[in-house]
Amino acid sequence: MASGRLFGGILIFFALATIGTGITSYSLNAAMFKIYISPLLFDPAWSANFAIVLGIFLLRVRDLTMTSPSEAASLLSLSIMSAVISSASTARLFIDLFENDYNQIRYSMPTGFQIASTLVIDFVSLVIVVKQGKLLSSQEGRQSHRGISKFPLSIVMIITGGIIYGLGLAIFSERFFNFSVISLHFQGVVIFVTGILGLITHKKNTDEMNVWYRVFATLASGVSLSGMVVLVQTLVHYVNNIQDSEWSRADFTVLTLCQAAFIIIGFVTSMLAIDASRFPADDQNIAECSDPINVGILVSGLLASGIAAFMVAIMNFSTYGYIALMAGAMAYTSSRIGYAIQTTKSTVLKHPYLAVNLLTHVETLFSIGLIIFNYIALPFSSSAIIETSYAYNYIFMGISIASMVPITLLTAKAVYESYKEPQESLILDDNPDI
Repeated sequence: MASGRLFGGILIFFALATIGTGITSYSLNAAMFKIYISPLLFDPAWSANFAIVLGIFLLRVRDLTMTSPSEAASLLSLSIMSAVISSASTARLFIDLFENDYNQIRYSMPTGFQIASTLVIDFVSLVIVVKQGKLLSSQEGRQSHRGISKFPLSIVMIITGGIIYGLGLAIFSERFFNFSVISLHFQGVVIFVTGILGLITHKKNTDEMNVWYRVFATLASGVSLSGMVVLVQTLVHYVNNIQDSEWSRADFTVLTLCQAAFIIIGFVTSMLAIDASRFPADDQNIAECSDPINVGILVSGLLASGIAAFMVAIMNFSTYGYIALMAGAMAYTSSRIGYAIQTTKSTVLKHPYLAVNLLTHVETLFSIGLIIFNYIALPFSSSAIIETSYAYNYIFMGISIASMVPITLLTAKAVYESYKEPQESLILDDNPDI
């Protein structure tokens, strides 16, 4: 019997270890450039986020060889994301460890432990992928959703995601102005994973996988839109800081133009993926009024995204803004699933709704913590308004944090409501569906 609880405990432990070693490494090396905060804190934080949520799901699964179709699809989708983003974070950490000139032991040792932690997360996630992939049945005779064919679109998304991530690695290695690397990293991973899920959905043709494909397509569209905001901020930075722009260099010009082109291509393919999938709506049950929790998550997510876009594009607060943009994108995805649950009696949306709310909740907690830590460790902004009064640093940091508090509270309530469902246990140990 393969115990999900054991794997879940391992994932949560090493996810927390990943964050802890990143904070330790960054704290012990105050002389490091600010760009190192990306591979040490932001990328591992997203890897840890998905690992923690996957671990929480696994803690309630007694036997991984006897999961229901909904459980199998949920665990498969989350473990694919966890494996891919952990691998991507590990690659960035290796580049940072071996290509920079800061080779002191107080940096290399905690970074080495961080790499080891992400590798463990990657290995455990791959084990879950293999186990749940074997259990996922197919419905070959079932009529699929009419729309753009998933197979060619998924191939395009996998290629596009890989290129976007590769552009991030190239920009990072060249040490150009590279806060946009954080955006490229996450956008590339999410689009890549959406493509993989599209291929699985095309092969299996089940409601459970189709729902997860729609969830990741929605998330990818939000992440890509956020990437376009960061792209604007990057180009404005090049205009205002001639010393950071090297248009005379062919590699700089090619990388910057490709970055702009593929961020937009990623957004377009994500929107097409939404059109190629659907939430189940076989038994319509239109509610007379909207669920206040879903409405609150949607409104607070859009508000946080608007504030974050202002911070990134106008105030040049890249650190404060982008992670809040991600929280807003996740909140929007959660609200879309919640609305779909309201309008159908289908139960296959329950697991994704719980998972995305958990992701959003953990993301906002990480975001608040990273904003505070980064401000304490190394505050930076080149906005002209900061030169008039340093108090603006406190004001805008507070606004960024405050914008995420409603999302944190509402997603916590949504998770609690999901867990206390009276008739459908979301993750059952005895698996009555088998």
